[in-house]
Amino acid sequence: DFTLPSTDGEVVTLSELRGSPVILNFWATWCPPCRAEMPELEAFWQMYKSDQLLLIGVDQGEDSAVVEEFARGVVDTTFPLLLDQRTDVGALYRVRALPTTVFIDADGRIQAIKVGGPLNRASLMDGGQRIGLAVQR
Repeated sequence: DFTLPSTDGEVVTLSELRGSPVILNFWATWCPPCRAEMPELEAFWQMYKSDQLLLIGVDQGEDSAVVEEFARGVVDTTFPLLLDQRTDVGALYRVRALPTTVFIDADGRIQAIKVGGPLNRASLMDGGQRIGLAVQR
């Protein structure tokens, strides 16, 4: 479990999200594969957020202004963004490369981890199926 601030100033605790499938995407603005997969993550978020999916970007080591300017201005994402400024949560999840994407089912169990990127639609659909989404192929 973890608690992190969002770029919107809210505080998010993972265990409070239980009951919904969650995708955690560990990333940073300086990471080329992270940047490249953002449009695909946004498209997946738009497609499945009505199915109770929570897709959350967990930025590694950067401040809110940098993250917000990049994500909302450059790549135009709308999914929630959390700030892991000391990378403690990244260490907890044993993130060794960026991006790393963790697929967690509604019961709070990790069902898949994708290391590296950029993720494509097929990888997201595979992970989505593992956490109980009725993905459309």
